[in-house]
Parts: sequence; structure tokens; C-alpha cells
Amino acid sequence: MKHLNITKNTEQKDKHQYRFYVLLFATYSMLSCLTIVAGSRILPFPIPYDSSMTVFGGTFVLPLMFSLQDIVTEVYGYEKTIRMIKWGLVNVIFFIGFMEVIIHLPAPANSYHDSAYKTVFSPLWRHVLALTVGLFVGGKLNSFLLDKWKKMLKGRKLWARLLGSSAIGEITLQLIVSCIGWIGTLSFSSAILPYVLISYFIKLFFTTLTVPAIYMITHWLKREEQTGSNYDVFDKEKLLKVVK
Repeated sequence: MKHLNITKNTEQKDKHQYRFYVLLFATYSMLSCLTIVAGSRILPFPIPYDSSMTVFGGTFVLPLMFSLQDIVTEVYGYEKTIRMIKWGLVNVIFFIGFMEVIIHLPAPANSYHDSAYKTVFSPLWRHVLALTVGLFVGGKLNSFLLDKWKKMLKGRKLWARLLGSSAIGEITLQLIVSCIGWIGTLSFSSAILPYVLISYFIKLFFTTLTVPAIYMITHWLKREEQTGSNYDVFDKEKLLKVVK
């Protein structure tokens, strides 16, 4: 009887709108737009062998986006993550299109910062395309691998799945963004490749720092949402074994 009640409650929960998914969805969309704005800001990042090294501000936003993808995939499933990624890209396109209209509207004669505003918000469409493609392909690959390995490992080794999927997803994103954005204008071996590697390891380092937080957040969300979807089948099996 308990087994039937849990199964019935699980089916009802699957049809229910999860409380925190919308919040994570909105946060991801916000970070997607923030990547565009932060990406135009160049920051100094000296390393032992090159004190003049610089990175774009978006380098520090992307690890947060991958962490959100990991949380949503682990708790709510692959399909909901893909939906979040797609709508995040729709928001980016809408944001860029709206800003493109705004910066071309006439400004008052006494506007002293109009040129600076245009510098920050005027999109370089080649780089927007590069980031859009990179976010979709890299994000989708990251979530697919995390979900696939969860099934293979029966829900175990979350830390290894997080680091492995993020490592592959982020290098894919970095290569796509750098090649589409700079190929033909910069040398691949002397300019693009070194930047790809350094930026990649910076992202991977910050992604590694988020692993403990992902553990806590996913555990809390599963408890609060009582996730029982097909994507979280391993936690459901554990619950049924306890009841039996």
C-alpha cells in the first residue's frame, strides 16, 4: 500500500509545476544577457609567464551558467535544461536586438555619454553569433553528458560527472566562440589557441570551486521539490527500497 501511495504521489508531482525551476530559469536567462554585457569588458589577469594577460568579463559569468545547467539537469532532467538553454538564447537575441534599436535612437544634444553608451552596448554581431552557437552546443553537450553518466553510474559520483561534463562542455564552447569570433583576423597558433587554453583553465578552475555549492543546492532542491521524475529515477528507487 505504501508503495502504491508513493508511486501515485510521484506521478502527481511529475505533473506539478516545480517551485524553484522558474527561479533557476530566470537566473539563467539573466546570466545569458549579462555575458553579453560583461564580455565587452577587458580585465587584467596577470599570470607568472605573462603579466600583460587579459581576459573578458564573460569568462567569470560562464562558469555560473554551467553550474546552473548542472543543477537543473541533476534535479529536473535533461529536457528542462535544454528548454532553459533555448529560452536563454532567445532572451539574448531579444536583448541584443532591443539594444541595437535603442543605441540608434537620437540622443539629446547635451548628452555627454552617448558615445560611451554605444561603445558598451553596440554589439559585434560576429561575436554575438559565436557566443550564441557556443552556449547552445557547449551547454547542450554538458547537460547531455551529465544526464548520460548519471544513468550509467546509477546516480553516483556526482563530483566526477560535474567536472567531466563541464570540462568537455566548456572547452567546446571556448573553441567555438574563439574560432567563429576571431578566425581570419588573428593567428590561431600564436593568438587564438593560447587565449583558448588560458580562458578555459580559468573557467574550469571557477567551475571546480562551485562543486560543493552544487552538491548542497541539488540536495536541498531534491528534498524541497521531492523530485520523482524519470530523470531522477535513482533517488526514487532509493526511496522505494526504504519503504519496502
